[in-house]
Amino acid sequence: MDFTNIKLDKSSKTPLYLQLKEHMLKAIWDKDLTPGDLIPSEGTLSEMLGISKSTIRQCMTELSNEGYIEKKRNRGTIILDRKLNLGFSDGISSFTNRITQFGMLPMTKLLQLSVDDCPKKIANMLNIDESQKIIRLIRLRYADNMPVLYIDSYLSYEENRFILGHDFSKESLYDLLDQNSENKITRVERTVYASEASTDVAKAFNVKAGYPMLTVETNAFDKNDIIREYSISYSPGSRNQYKFTITR
Repeated sequence: MDFTNIKLDKSSKTPLYLQLKEHMLKAIWDKDLTPGDLIPSEGTLSEMLGISKSTIRQCMTELSNEGYIEKKRNRGTIILDRKLNLGFSDGISSFTNRITQFGMLPMTKLLQLSVDDCPKKIANMLNIDESQKIIRLIRLRYADNMPVLYIDSYLSYEENRFILGHDFSKESLYDLLDQNSENKITRVERTVYASEASTDVAKAFNVKAGYPMLTVETNAFDKNDIIREYSISYSPGSRNQYKFTITR
């Protein structure tokens, strides 16, 4: 990244350190700054951009606290391999809200919405008969135009056919289910493990088949403890992480 190309507006109401932070975040997600890259010193950046060292320091402190950079002894400040905590481990949280908390723009691409025959495994997971139809919903979720989560969801057609007319690039599945109090998701069980990317998943993330994936299987239950959705989600191990808090 050529830091001399950064233009800061000193007449703007947005503080200079936040303007600089936005420039650097964009460079990180556009891969103009990649893991291991060195950032110029505070003094050098101060001279390049014509702003004070304290402004530079304030920006770098925020980036460090959020896990984007780290100061290394005898090396300087480097860009870290950024990992998102998608919130699978700390409650039933909205992807949109989660990504917004990171200061990034969330987006969803609908890959598939279809009514299919029910494979035996899915029938067992949803506790329905194999003769019944299912709805299959596949979405690719983005953070600042970077694909971070591939979700493959299965639902009983008979109980959830009302969702078929909706735009899942803009609407939330759980929000739709919540509109019917009987379908509202109140509890989820999740299993996290490592797997390798299938051809379809690899294509979505622009990686090779077999690439390491953090995989989460989710069983979502309503207030009557009836399973309403079974899903498998995939995210590249290099982009995401799950944080667990355990108390006693």
